[in-house]
This record gives sequence, structure tokens and C-alpha cells, in this order.
Amino acid sequence: MVKPLDPPINSPVYELGCDMTADGLTAVFMTGRPGTGGSKDLQWVRRESISSPWSSPMNLGASVNTDHDETDPDVSADGTYLVFTCNDG
Repeated sequence: MVKPLDPPINSPVYELGCDMTADGLTAVFMTGRPGTGGSKDLQWVRRESISSPWSSPMNLGASVNTDHDETDPDVSADGTYLVFTCNDG
């Protein structure tokens, strides 16, 4: 069964395209929250254990997010790479 993640991850704006590390402790997702560089940016959340609450979402910053749209995050199986789409035009 798929169910939305609780606030602060889900917001009144929108969050889409979530991917999670294999250990289930870090998730990366696309959002249109205020303060993003483009209309869609990638943010991440972390938790200490599977039963711990999620941290507040954090923007991945200028090294990833641009004034264009970043979407479709995909974390590699070993958690060392993040692949995503950037719409620059």
C-alpha cells in the first residue's frame, strides 16, 4: 500500500517523484515549495532509524538546483549517486 508521508514532507504545494536510499533513512523528492530556484527543486529528508520521525525538508542547494526545473530523482542502489532531470529550457 502506498501512503503519503506526513508533514513536514507533504505540504499544501506539491511533492512528487520521491526516491529513497536502500536503508530507508534518506529520501529525495521534487517540490514546488516557495523559495525554490526554479518552479521545481530537489529536497531531501533524513531520519535516524526506520521508526524515527523525518527531518524537515532541506533544499539540495545550488550545486544541484538551478533556476530551471529539477525533477525525477533517482538514488543509486549504493546511495552514492543521485541522478535527476533538469529542464533548462
